[in-house]
Amino acid sequence: EAICLKALEKDPRRRYPGAGEMAKDLERFLAGEPVHARPISTAERVWRKARRHRGVLIGASLAAIVGVSAALWAWSSDRRAGERESAARAQDESLRLAEQARGALDLAERLLYDPEATYEALEKRARVALSLAERSAEAAPRLPQARVLAGRAWELLGDDGKAEARYREAIRLDPTYGPARFRLGRVLIDRADLHRLGGRTWEHDRARKAIARLTEEAAAEFAAAWAGADFEDPLPRLACAAVRAYSLETRDEALRQARDGVQRFPAVNGVEEFHVLVAECTAGEERAKAFEEAIRRRPFYPMARFLRSGDRQDAGDREGALADLEAALRLKPGFVEALHNRGVARQELGDLAGAAADFEESLRLRPRYTETLYARGLLRQDQGNPDGAASDFEEALAVDPEFAPAYVGRASLQFARGDLDGAIADYDAALRIAPRLAAALGN
Repeated sequence: EAICLKALEKDPRRRYPGAGEMAKDLERFLAGEPVHARPISTAERVWRKARRHRGVLIGASLAAIVGVSAALWAWSSDRRAGERESAARAQDESLRLAEQARGALDLAERLLYDPEATYEALEKRARVALSLAERSAEAAPRLPQARVLAGRAWELLGDDGKAEARYREAIRLDPTYGPARFRLGRVLIDRADLHRLGGRTWEHDRARKAIARLTEEAAAEFAAAWAGADFEDPLPRLACAAVRAYSLETRDEALRQARDGVQRFPAVNGVEEFHVLVAECTAGEERAKAFEEAIRRRPFYPMARFLRSGDRQDAGDREGALADLEAALRLKPGFVEALHNRGVARQELGDLAGAAADFEESLRLRPRYTETLYARGLLRQDQGNPDGAASDFEEALAVDPEFAPAYVGRASLQFARGDLDGAIADYDAALRIAPRLAAALGN
């Protein structure tokens, strides 16, 4: 059959070249040898039939294409509908969890103002709120509300770094979401305030620049918050303006706005922030009364406790300062500045082991914190470990060559070793940076 079909091929190129080649193939077939002709494959048979019935094939193909297309469209439509339904269910679940988180946060934040509340109760409610907010974010990753709720929970738990991260995530999802902008602005203002407090004992242009940068960044966030959402409550607007004025060192304006806030919102939760600003802008009895009122209004107020501890420390009330720092750290366990100050207070009270533990924890949380490196150096010097002290002073200067107190500390070690030229050089360096630094002037 293969030989006959090859001889009958319509395409001359596929036929035998001549009768002799066909005869040889027949002889090979009769002798039981392999022939040159090959049977037509199944695919070739189908193709040849298709060519003979081309019209029928085209019609059938079109029908098949239409059928398959219709099936694919129906499947795709069903899938899209399923995806929309699934997304809607996820969003509904996210909003339900967010509402529960908001309720838990409201309860937790009310505890801040309850003198009978405990730290444990506050932490428990905050963690419940955080769990709900994180689950809400997982259910609908594109919604910013859950991130802000999680940020509020982290603030209650004393971790401003994680709170800031959540607020920035919310802003990336929706740059016009006002609550995220507002909360981020508050975190930045608090950080600016801590920069100012960290450099209050000596002159440092770098600290001032950091304060100005953070304050302006916070101001931009506040402006975006007012533009992106309807904040009808005037208290946060006034508080933000007053805090910004204070951070920019326009104290008279800050004091005017703070006193205005105290008069306008005497019994509203949040007025305690105005009392703290009054305290920071005044001195003496008015300052002390303002701190007392802020803490009376809001017993769980770590910044007020921290600030008042400085006044108590300066007045020689080390026990009172220590109590305020303990309270601040219960509310904000990672409050590095409070850890540093508690270490200093413990050292002055003779608790050198406690001071060392606080300095170690402060440096664990912020390894390049020059204030604590310097303080630990002084502690090691008092403990008779001059090499450890020198290492701390050197590290502080490696982090910040403009940190004047570290030059004073290193100079005292050089003086003790009899290196008067080295000591004088370090005292001179300290005075170039901070001309009114008393320790350098006296020595």
